[in-house]
Amino acid sequence: GSYAQMEAFVAESRSQLKDPGAVARLAARIPADRADERQRAKEFAPALKLYDEAIGLYASAGTLCERSYVLSQLKRDAEAFADVKLALSKTRDNRYCLERAVAVASGASNADEAIGVLNLVIEVDPNSVHAINQRGWRYQQQGKAELAFQDFLASARLGDGWGQLQAGKYYWAGKGVKEDREEALTWLRKAAAQGHPDAKLSLEQALQQMK
Repeated sequence: GSYAQMEAFVAESRSQLKDPGAVARLAARIPADRADERQRAKEFAPALKLYDEAIGLYASAGTLCERSYVLSQLKRDAEAFADVKLALSKTRDNRYCLERAVAVASGASNADEAIGVLNLVIEVDPNSVHAINQRGWRYQQQGKAELAFQDFLASARLGDGWGQLQAGKYYWAGKGVKEDREEALTWLRKAAAQGHPDAKLSLEQALQQMK
């Protein structure tokens, strides 16, 4: 219905519902829906104000993750990350929140916090190659080669081309794992077969060194 009808329904519900939380959830839908319209129109500043209003009434995980997206568009990455962390503390089965978690983790300044959020995603979805790759990259930044390799190999086994390329490089260099050039070539070939832009060159260079 129209927003006027929604507002009338909320007003009526206030007198009928004994649970203030239920009323707040209903009331929050109005600014949240309006925020969604502004977001789709790429009017991010007005959308943020409406999401703030909705969350002030009832901070659902879904609305927090929607606001996180808007905050990211406004280059307010730390706040976007904080919203996703709070959302995941409320529920772990919101698919959009899981996607947002991976997106904001890539820009998080604190690697340990980013890894913590990615751990939550992977616990829910062990086959999320994006989360696995992102965590591996974070471990690599920290100099934790063995942990990075484990993630890249897991991603490779799930069929991800970037994971296959990284697993091949790690095997080739003996980084985080015992050097195994035949195994390295296996993964580099798989990545190259998927058309990964860097894999063909890496494979050619490896084959040249094998001669």
